[in-house]
Amino acid sequence: MADGYVRQRYYYGDKSGSVEVGGLTPSQTLATPRAQSRLFVQRVQVVVSGTAAGTWDVQDSISGQSLLPGGAVSVVGSQNVMVDLGANGVGLTPLASLNFVNNGAGATGSVTWDAYTKLRTDLPVTP
Repeated sequence: MADGYVRQRYYYGDKSGSVEVGGLTPSQTLATPRAQSRLFVQRVQVVVSGTAAGTWDVQDSISGQSLLPGGAVSVVGSQNVMVDLGANGVGLTPLASLNFVNNGAGATGSVTWDAYTKLRTDLPVTP
């Protein structure tokens, strides 16, 4: 892991984490920004170990845009999808959360992400 990844999370506020996905795990929010902050995602890894019919996706909660290349990942076969968005990461829509969307009930695996929050620069400073 390059030093820049850790430096961004340490300086601005770490929002990284991991979720083990079971056969009945519902769609859920993975990370939310603090008030007047914006969430930046550096990496996302989706590992499908137990297969079923359907898809998994990691999305911006407001725009619905997928952070995975080619959109949602099919959970029909075992997969390991790793997306590296760089040390500075990709900013989600202001006020958006990082969401896991599960349309593959019965599939198992994990979702891991590296992210940080940064104060928004498009807001006026309020006392």
